[in-house]
Amino acid sequence: MRTNFNRNRLRLLLLPGLFLILGVVTLVSGQSNLSDDYDYLFKVVTIISFIVLLIVTGMFVVFILRFRENNTKVERKTISHVLAKKLEMGWTLVAILIIAALMAVSYPILNSLDHQTAEASSTAEDVLIEGTNNWQWFFHKDNVTYSPVLDENGVSVTTLPLKVGVEYNLIFWSSGNWIHSFYVPGLSFKMDVVPGSNNTFPIVIEKAGSYEVYCAEFCGAGHSAMRGMITAEL
Repeated sequence: MRTNFNRNRLRLLLLPGLFLILGVVTLVSGQSNLSDDYDYLFKVVTIISFIVLLIVTGMFVVFILRFRENNTKVERKTISHVLAKKLEMGWTLVAILIIAALMAVSYPILNSLDHQTAEASSTAEDVLIEGTNNWQWFFHKDNVTYSPVLDENGVSVTTLPLKVGVEYNLIFWSSGNWIHSFYVPGLSFKMDVVPGSNNTFPIVIEKAGSYEVYCAEFCGAGHSAMRGMITAEL
């Protein structure tokens, strides 16, 4: 019985590693000018997380097996206060170095994206993304308003037609008092929609297709129904 219990426990410990591997293997690159940088950061963070997971899980498994209750060959004794202090300082330093490495990798990319926002081309076409209190998206472009329409499944979806290779300046606005988050996985793009703050961001779609839009900020009972679609054509 104890052997089966230990095996099941080891399998549970290995599950996070399996999910991390599947995350890297099944990663699908987005189709915008932002995708390469975001995909790179995702892979770096995932690889570092997987290495840390292997080390921590490996040590955990070793201790479980080596110091199991029925193993009488191992001497059990407490460690000194000095050694405990060194161990505490050691893994704290390692954690700081890992965080510093992630900052060093991500800062140039995120800083570059900030400069892109600040230096958005004056020739870019403005598109107003509006989130409402009744869990709907409204898109405004070229003096045209795109409103929610029921699709074949009875789901309310707002569709925004855009062109491939054209730079758009997306302007985000919450017409109510709720926070939303405009999320397009296929374009590797997400931006908060905050009342009283018009966040803006330039984007260029690089491949024709249909890209689903979601709200990534839990905004109430109708959160899951806040759907949209961006159709990119040549």
